Amino acid sequence: MILDYQNLHKNVEEFNTLLKGPGFIQKIYSTARFIAIAIRIQGATIYLYLGRGSKFEGFWISDKPPVAELRKKDQFLEYIRKYMSGGIIQKIEIDPLDRIIYLPYAKNSKINYLGIFWKGRHLFFSHLYFSLEKDKFIKFCSWQAVSNEYDTEFENSLELQKDFNLIGRKQLDNLKSVTVTSSINDLIDDEKNELKKIDNKKKKFIEKKLENIRTDLHNCLKWKVVQEKLDNNQLQLNLFLKQKKFNIDGIEFKNDNLKNEYQLKNIIFEKIKKLKSGSLLLTERERETALELEKLTKESVFVNNLKVIKPFWKHENSLKIKVAENNHSKNYLIFQLRNIKFAIGLTAQGNDLIRKEFAAKDDVWMHLENVTGSHLIVKVKNITELKEIDIATLGSALKHYSKSNSSLISILYTQVKFVRSIKGSPGLVKFSKEKYLTVEFLANWKENLIEITH
Repeated sequence: MILDYQNLHKNVEEFNTLLKGPGFIQKIYSTARFIAIAIRIQGATIYLYLGRGSKFEGFWISDKPPVAELRKKDQFLEYIRKYMSGGIIQKIEIDPLDRIIYLPYAKNSKINYLGIFWKGRHLFFSHLYFSLEKDKFIKFCSWQAVSNEYDTEFENSLELQKDFNLIGRKQLDNLKSVTVTSSINDLIDDEKNELKKIDNKKKKFIEKKLENIRTDLHNCLKWKVVQEKLDNNQLQLNLFLKQKKFNIDGIEFKNDNLKNEYQLKNIIFEKIKKLKSGSLLLTERERETALELEKLTKESVFVNNLKVIKPFWKHENSLKIKVAENNHSKNYLIFQLRNIKFAIGLTAQGNDLIRKEFAAKDDVWMHLENVTGSHLIVKVKNITELKEIDIATLGSALKHYSKSNSSLISILYTQVKFVRSIKGSPGLVKFSKEKYLTVEFLANWKENLIEITH
């Protein structure tokens, strides 16, 4: 759904009418096609949906958040969360010429502006915000790779209009409104309908697993019958002594030159002991697997393979960049940050070596998003163990060794156990369960580090 200028204008006016007092920005969600911002107003929570581009262009209002099955994470979501969460939104402005909206919001006792421009099936954004750390206003445009700093506060969105002029902001010729037939709730339902219901392969696998566990458990529980016969002298021990192998109720035994019935009883007791222990383990495994199967059977499980529509976001070093070469014998450096150690690769081989020689499987692995460059591994099991300044330091180190010129650093991270090498391609990896963070570059990032010889 692509909203024309008139319908965009209509939705902005509707929101501004609802906003009779402060609008507190709460949670921020994303699907593959929309960013959804929860706004708490007097007596209600409303959700602002921003189309991500590529046939989903515009601004909508809903009383519902996106359902959990649709939610996705990417660099754009983390950026919006970082800079807008906790802010107080003002009345939204619509550009007088083109399909652009400006979202003014108060944060850090300053008015910040986020401008969204839908053009050529892309979403472009320009962001003017106050940085407490630098005590300056920062302006970042998604189609540029650098940020500009300002000492003075801006009274309106005119500064962003100048930015959008550079990429084709113009007076639209045909402003005739087209009747909109789909609401945002319809669009979200359409997106959910495109999810693929999980196939039966997993369910069949769990069913077979449970069947095998129950068969093994049934065999293990035969120890009770053997124990009872042994206690009641119902076993033909003298006959078993003459056989190399013998069977008691389906349980196999070996006779390794046993000389008397006492040795034979000892063999049987040892087998009973093992079967008892095995039956306890299998009983627990049966319980867990049955619960897993019950969950699969009861729930409607979907696989969200929808590709996330990303804004037009240029990276200065989206061109191929060689990692800084170094004469270091192991191709990587190790630093200490407070009481935490981290390693950073200096070459493709170094990027592989830090996983082999430095990392544990639960350590956190980091990389710049959409940038060819250094890998970094920090000796923590969870990103929450790091302070915000620590993350900014690690991101700045990655930027430095990857030769990035952008002052805004987008980091993707996951645990080392979710990173795999690509055979025959040093330094290249596949990763999963990644998350994203955006930090600002620290020029003095090395001041609080100690390099460790290895």
